[in-house]
Amino acid sequence: MQPHDLPVSRRKNQWRDADEMFQRFKDRPPFNSWQLEVLRDYCDYALSPAEDDVLNLLACDPINEASIYLNQKKSGDIHNELGSINTPTTLLRAPPRQDGILDLSSSPTWPALARALPNCKDIYLPQCSHFIPMQEPALVAQHIRVERL
Repeated sequence: MQPHDLPVSRRKNQWRDADEMFQRFKDRPPFNSWQLEVLRDYCDYALSPAEDDVLNLLACDPINEASIYLNQKKSGDIHNELGSINTPTTLLRAPPRQDGILDLSSSPTWPALARALPNCKDIYLPQCSHFIPMQEPALVAQHIRVERL
């Protein structure tokens, strides 16, 4: 599979401004599941001026984003190291995806990850998707604060 084969690679990449982007995304999945303030921040800070100064482009272009999704699967050697990570870890996890389906409404997280980490607290959030920080930013911040104490 190549980056251009993934749906994320076909995301619109040219915007007049953040307001145009926000209006297009606010009622469309998966962005319609995000808190509006988070979506607004994303739109305000995700764009960079294009060379022609007429349009703005996503700072992480769609092909590059698709490449990240594809290449993260090539890190298989890390599985051998998970048992040696003793750092306390909290895993916020959405429902798993069905095998072979790249669906961002579900979690791409390996379901056995928490069991592979010796000191991991697994928190299952069935009401969330892959976009937990955008859907529940206060919950994520709460876990970060608690874990830092």
